Amino acid sequence: MSKSPLVKISEFDFFINTKSINKLLPFVFYLFLIGMFYIANAHYANKVVVKSGKLMTHIKELRSEYISIKKDLMSNSKQTEVFKRLDGTGLKPIGKPPVKIIYGTTSEK
Repeated sequence: MSKSPLVKISEFDFFINTKSINKLLPFVFYLFLIGMFYIANAHYANKVVVKSGKLMTHIKELRSEYISIKKDLMSNSKQTEVFKRLDGTGLKPIGKPPVKIIYGTTSEK
């Protein structure tokens, strides 16, 4: 005697027999693998976001260090600063501008 579908559903009879378990086992395994891939992908994405944040912070620090070093270089390479540092060596600034030397002019007429 066969049971009606409503009775099978209410008793969960359709789910417990061996044939249905054997049929559903590959699908359950497939769902398990997809779940594992989903969890692994979430962890990987979180790790990438954290690493990206650390790199952005490091870039900001390096940029500020670059700007401060550039400012120091600009201030230390001014002519007055160079002369202050070379004061004890006896070097003096040139009072007149450099002279342009022209060699072998062809405009002789």
